[in-house]
Amino acid sequence: MSTQQYIERTQIIKPGKFETAILTDLFKHRRPNRIERKDRLILRDLAKKVNKIINHQNNKSRINLWKNHNSLIKTKPPIVVFPENSWTEIIPYEKLKTSHLFLREYEWYLRSIIYRNDNIKDDYVYEPYLKVPIFFSSNDFGLPSRTLETEKEKGSLSYIRQINDENDIVKIKYPEVFIDEERTLENYQFLGDILGDIIDVRIVNLSSYYVDTVLLWRFNHWRGFNQICIDMIERPKWVHKVMSFMTKGSLKLLRKLEENNNLGLNNNDLYLGSGGFGYTNDLPSEDTCVKEKVLLKYMWGFSEAQDFTGVSPRMFEEFVLPYQMELIKNFGLSYYGCCEDITNKIDLLLKIPNLRRVSVSPFSDLRILSEKLEKNYVYVWKPNPSYLAMETFDEEFIRTKLREGFSVTKDNIVEIVLKDTITIRNEPERITKWVNIAKKIIEEDYN
Repeated sequence: MSTQQYIERTQIIKPGKFETAILTDLFKHRRPNRIERKDRLILRDLAKKVNKIINHQNNKSRINLWKNHNSLIKTKPPIVVFPENSWTEIIPYEKLKTSHLFLREYEWYLRSIIYRNDNIKDDYVYEPYLKVPIFFSSNDFGLPSRTLETEKEKGSLSYIRQINDENDIVKIKYPEVFIDEERTLENYQFLGDILGDIIDVRIVNLSSYYVDTVLLWRFNHWRGFNQICIDMIERPKWVHKVMSFMTKGSLKLLRKLEENNNLGLNNNDLYLGSGGFGYTNDLPSEDTCVKEKVLLKYMWGFSEAQDFTGVSPRMFEEFVLPYQMELIKNFGLSYYGCCEDITNKIDLLLKIPNLRRVSVSPFSDLRILSEKLEKNYVYVWKPNPSYLAMETFDEEFIRTKLREGFSVTKDNIVEIVLKDTITIRNEPERITKWVNIAKKIIEEDYN
């Protein structure tokens, strides 16, 4: 019998991924010293197509849709899809045409915009410029995660425990972010020289995504979930000590980034929280912040507790929520939840003073949460993505499930977010069909 081979990896200090909504990483590689003519023509041709998309009236109309929706104005439900891992089946890296790794990241990004516009046709939106992310790295609280991973693509992994006893918490340090302004400017000038006469090219600052306001997932990587459950009973003061230290560290970093003018707005086309967009009439726009620094109160905050799905509301209220609230209360508005079932914790979450968006995963009770959220919050409904991974794509089954969900949420400020699609069986058209089914139901039921 064969034995699965595992590779040990340490997630060393490295640049953070710029945008979770896309597969590519816009500053993973160093730019080339010069660009080949062939590569220049490829990128310029793609940029011309993208420029038309992002400046089209349809894009502007969708931005207004999201603004009203997140301002709790009843609209048709926005639909947005984040293919995530399935992007490898839609635009495989091996089919890219540019020769340099840095250029291939931008080629992929541009092609993804074109593909989405021509094929997926959801309510995804774009700011009218090409992003050049500020280049940074992080110290990961001084304790980067260590994993055991399979060699198989999209395979499993496990985390190696690094906090084995109470004294090991001395390994944890306050988080830091290191910004490389020189490299950021080099990337900006390089891309501006290639594409600046076709499309507006802009440097974008850090969103709150790059500061840990969740805390749990990292603690879980260091200690292990089963052990943390035991710790909450056998050494509760120690658990509070760890959570308190991490909270103070994240808050200190947020304040430092705010003071140094390193924050960027996230009420725009950046992936927000666990899916969706943050456009709203209730936070300042980019035009407002041109002449002043971006403050935390101008931004969306986010947190979730999917690691603690099976933990009781009482223990969640004692060991988790107070620390997360200490962080997200500093933002103008907040978004809570990811893949966890929040049904039995919703009354606690509604105590978050600036809560606006609530994630309703496939594991939550849609009806109970509809009654709880009413029209006072954005109901971020996330249908089950596994229906797109089945051996056969059953359109009638999906139509039934979506219609059931829309029926339950018809009186809410609801949006529909399809994400966590690990595979679509190498049939990209499945996503297009899914969006068309959802659109048709909305047309029939929402006039």
